[in-house]
Amino acid sequence: MPHCDYSRPAICRRQQASARRTIEEAIELSLGAEERGSEADARFVFGRILEAGGQNTAAAAPEQYSRARALADQLGMQILVAHCDANLARLYQLSGDREQARHHFATATTLYRRLGMARELEKLDADMAAAGSASRRRG
Repeated sequence: MPHCDYSRPAICRRQQASARRTIEEAIELSLGAEERGSEADARFVFGRILEAGGQNTAAAAPEQYSRARALADQLGMQILVAHCDANLARLYQLSGDREQARHHFATATTLYRRLGMARELEKLDADMAAAGSASRRRG
């Protein structure tokens, strides 16, 4: 069986259902234990899983990223806030919502700079360029 990293969008299609069940269980466990940091992390991963599932599930990814971001912001988890904003920026860019894309892009870049995360800044720039190209091809 091939190895799949569930935190990455390139999840193997055969393992999508299993990944979704596992992360939903992780969210429930974190809620039950009142582990808000774990819930934020799990919701971020759930967003990645939904995003990787194709058009049928990708539309639900922004909600999970937004929920993860809100929790992370409350808890001072700035790296997770930045990652959530980066993913939201890319998804909004792909969907053609330029205003939301710009807002989340600005927040992510500000946080990545403040945190000294140059590699993440470069990746975000590349992801946004690719998302913009894909959006123009569809539009």
